[in-house]
Amino acid sequence: MVAPVPIQLVDEDVDDSDVPQDSNTASSKKHASPWATDVHVGECTIVNGTNNQRFVVWAIAIDTSKGGHMRLLKRYSEFDTLRNKLLNAFPDHSTEIPRLPPKKVFGNLKTEFLAKRRRGLEFFISCVLLNPVLGNSDIVKQFVSSATQ
Repeated sequence: MVAPVPIQLVDEDVDDSDVPQDSNTASSKKHASPWATDVHVGECTIVNGTNNQRFVVWAIAIDTSKGGHMRLLKRYSEFDTLRNKLLNAFPDHSTEIPRLPPKKVFGNLKTEFLAKRRRGLEFFISCVLLNPVLGNSDIVKQFVSSATQ
């Protein structure tokens, strides 16, 4: 069973001029609010790649604090790369970066497995994007702005 997302209190009265601009340090964004307000991992699409290999692409919907909406398509491997980059850049926040759902060699395209993976990916990306430190990092901004490979 996956633990619920912890509640975080954010002090909205902090003057942004007091916050340093280096977004990859934990102390620089400790007062910043998350730019995302809601994240949902939706349906997946099974894609036929080269050499008869099939893979899954996940649809991600993000609502922003300014009322905007973003739609992304990402592979599991891109979530994995994001997690590894965050763990390296933010070792003091490793407990705030959840594990990804496990990989599976056989049966990884079955409906039940994909449903469970979707829930795990949604929990992971929600914890990351809604975290003021992690979500405001350049690593996450690159993940959100880059196209699926």
